[in-house]
Amino acid sequence: MVLSGREGKIRTSDTTKRRVLEAAKQLGYSPNPVAQALRQQRSGTIAYVPRHRHSDPGYYHLTYQLSLCFTRMTAKQGLHALEVGPEIIIGEEATDPIEFLLSRRPDGVLYDAPASSADVQRVVDMGIPVVQLLRPLCDVQTAIATVDPSSGVTSAIEHLADLGHQNIAYLGNGDRHEVELRRLDAFKSALDLTNIPLSNKLILLGNAYSIDEGERLMNRLLDMTDRPTAVFAASDVLCMGALRALYARNIRVPDEMSLVSFDDTHASMLYPPISAVAQPFERLMETSIELLVTLSGNQRSLPDSPQLLELETEFVDRASTAPPRPT
Repeated sequence: MVLSGREGKIRTSDTTKRRVLEAAKQLGYSPNPVAQALRQQRSGTIAYVPRHRHSDPGYYHLTYQLSLCFTRMTAKQGLHALEVGPEIIIGEEATDPIEFLLSRRPDGVLYDAPASSADVQRVVDMGIPVVQLLRPLCDVQTAIATVDPSSGVTSAIEHLADLGHQNIAYLGNGDRHEVELRRLDAFKSALDLTNIPLSNKLILLGNAYSIDEGERLMNRLLDMTDRPTAVFAASDVLCMGALRALYARNIRVPDEMSLVSFDDTHASMLYPPISAVAQPFERLMETSIELLVTLSGNQRSLPDSPQLLELETEFVDRASTAPPRPT
């Protein structure tokens, strides 16, 4: 009872607890999670299925950061962590990752940008609670944990407006996913709040979040006769490409162009350190795991409508913005 922390109606003194823990330490004893799972009909395991590996190196740090948060937060909750990649090799043969996941009987599953609705639905059909992170597939009924870009984007545009910028461009992804649409809507709303005119020619949407697309879109801006004085990139990956284009033309940031990014996964490591709208990855992972624990403890009475967690973004001011250079 001391080791499990579940004393029920029996109370033990602090002295007894210390003696039990000291004895366990001397004997090298630790509870058997398999035996505990059989008794409790729960595995104490949370599974995490990260987004598929992307060919652009800019994505690796984001995936790594989320994975690190997952490991840290499951340990904090006293849970076992199971990370399931897009390909599982057992022996010399590849096996279905979802089959592998289900065979481990997790109490809940976290998905970050799932590859397909069918994969998520297979888990849901087994009665296992699911939370989709950041980029959910909304045609599957699960809980969702995401971020609201509005507060951070508004603060970023207000910051640029206070510096004197009135000609601000947007580099984004042309995908019709709700995440992309909300980032662009937040940008447009922020311009309206700060009385900055919206110029559709300064809104450039690419085919993907990639360094190459960021470079291509920035070059299109730089070829305009009336260049913007500031650029808002809808991801750190696009921002990296934008920086490449700027320095290829000897245009310095922030002396000749102010730059703001979204995500804040790479922004602080670039030169100059980029002002960014930060997504709260650690808090998002922590609240998602807490939600999964709650759902897994109430599997017989799951809510009729999926739960939605939405955290706020915040603006981090660094060295990539300055007043526009006089014409």
